[in-house]
Amino acid sequence: GALSVTFGGVEARVNRIMPGDVPTQSLVEVEAPPYTGSAFGGNGLAVVTILGTTVLSAPEGGADAPPLAFQMAFGYRAPFGVASATLTPSLDGLLVRFNQPALATALPSSCDEAFDAPTVALLGAGAACVMPSVRDLRVTFGVGASVLPGDFLAILAGTSTLTPASRSTAFAPPEFMVLSPSEALPPQGALYGPLVVGPCDSATYTSSVAQTMGTSYSWSCGGHSEGTDPACGALSDRLARETGASVTLAPQDLAVIGNPLASYTLQVRVTGPTGLSNIFSLGVSRSSFGVPSVSVFGAASFTSAELVSLTARGEPSSCPPSAYGSPCARDFYAHEQLSTGPDCRACSSVSSPGSLPAYAQEQHRSACVFGPLILYEWYRVLPGGERALPAASTSPQLVLPPQPAGAAPQEYLLVAYLASDASASAEVPVSFSVTPAPLLASIRGGDRVFSAALDTVLDASASADLSGLAAPLSFSWACSRLGLPCRAPSGAVLALP
Repeated sequence: GALSVTFGGVEARVNRIMPGDVPTQSLVEVEAPPYTGSAFGGNGLAVVTILGTTVLSAPEGGADAPPLAFQMAFGYRAPFGVASATLTPSLDGLLVRFNQPALATALPSSCDEAFDAPTVALLGAGAACVMPSVRDLRVTFGVGASVLPGDFLAILAGTSTLTPASRSTAFAPPEFMVLSPSEALPPQGALYGPLVVGPCDSATYTSSVAQTMGTSYSWSCGGHSEGTDPACGALSDRLARETGASVTLAPQDLAVIGNPLASYTLQVRVTGPTGLSNIFSLGVSRSSFGVPSVSVFGAASFTSAELVSLTARGEPSSCPPSAYGSPCARDFYAHEQLSTGPDCRACSSVSSPGSLPAYAQEQHRSACVFGPLILYEWYRVLPGGERALPAASTSPQLVLPPQPAGAAPQEYLLVAYLASDASASAEVPVSFSVTPAPLLASIRGGDRVFSAALDTVLDASASADLSGLAAPLSFSWACSRLGLPCRAPSGAVLALP
């Protein structure tokens, strides 16, 4: 007889009708229509209506039989796959949502467990992938990531770590397209580089943003959001040719910053792939003499039992004296003249007769013996970038008492400058982590075999906190015996009857 099948009102294709196990039974092979939310109510369920006639129900004479209708509930589940993949508002990651829950007992813990190899490469070195829920995968891009809206990536569905909770073996095509965020943010970051530049120093300035792919850069000199400051002169033309994330300026490029009392503003406009932009600025001044080069030596990690000790080593710049009177080279000292300004005189002339006062004679003699003197200041950097009061002044060494352990590293800033002019300073960021000091647990007394007739005493009072702090130790014993639990005192001594 004739047979029609509909899934939620959508016509299905009947491939064949086969006889069943008994004469009154038939098997119908039906090709279900594609899944649509309207046909299946958006919840994966639909009512299947089978309408048709059978030979058994036909009256004598061969007239058409009255239709027989059958209805049954039919559950349809779309193949497991990606429902959406959207860049984060700050463009530093990807939010992937699946069309159904994944198996909670086996979720991917790394990117190579969730994506194919070409996709993992596009996510950047060190990319992190976590699933905060059974339907969501959060990707944080690594270094060198190159994922843009419209790109196609691929998951590893059907693996041991990415399987639908229904344990279905039906999987959608692995490829999915990356979408733009609904509310994008302008590029977030900062401009880094030396704040003070010596007369013969080169300087590199770098714009650091969370998302670098699809990002363009426009450099300028001056504190104006549009155009450049005429005072920057040729430096503006030099910067206008730069299109990368970093720019290195040679001494001749910075010659425009000639007045040691003036500060000029370098700025870069960073435009992200969504078209939004942000401007990062940095004030730069020219020193009348070279800025010292500084290195910091010390461990990157300490325990809460150790003193924190870091040492700085600075070297004066090899810049020759500038027109503004830089410190003189060794065997010379700077002499201030009212008429012509500072000049450099040989150290051999310090002891020669003259009109210099005694303190000036001593100052010049010190310069001849020790050379240009570098002073140091160490600052604790507070959350938000604010500096605390100097943790150490003038000394090249930072020594701190044992610090409390913490998950986040402690941030410090070293500022090194010449005693003759603090404006010629170099800044070096320093960070170190503090881990908990180990505890030593020592239990004395007793044996592996206990006698029921004798008391057994276990003594843990020899345990120690290796941090050397005076805080008392606390003890908690846990034990069990056949039939009844042992007593669990909180002292250092445990007595077993």
